[in-house]
Amino acid sequence: MSFYQIYKGLLIKSFTAKWLSKVIIGNRMEIGEYIIQFPTEIQEIVEELRNIILSNFSFLNEDIKFCIPVYMTEKKICSINSFEDHVNLMIWIRGEIKDSHSLLQGRNEMIKFIRVESLSDIKSELIVDLLAQAIKL
Repeated sequence: MSFYQIYKGLLIKSFTAKWLSKVIIGNRMEIGEYIIQFPTEIQEIVEELRNIILSNFSFLNEDIKFCIPVYMTEKKICSINSFEDHVNLMIWIRGEIKDSHSLLQGRNEMIKFIRVESLSDIKSELIVDLLAQAIKL
């Protein structure tokens, strides 16, 4: 079984050899390096989600952890997990969040996600509201 097959649940399909070697060797990856690994449509979604997060919550620290962009204070708030055909905005939940529009998916009680397949799927106001609730918890 190959390295990719073993970790395919954690890693994305579109790793390049250069990027994968950075991850294995432990060199620091930049956000831009993460984004350019994906098709143009996915890059646009990632940039839009990133813009929503950073423009509304400028106090969050942006970093690459576990091969994905993570936004945090002293605790993880959210991350952007990209795939070839969609992006998941992962939100760490430490209590009760009101999701009246049922955007959040997932069975895990501590981490939920919003699946985004196109720019038109992004509901900025609702995402900001969910992130604000997660930050308060």
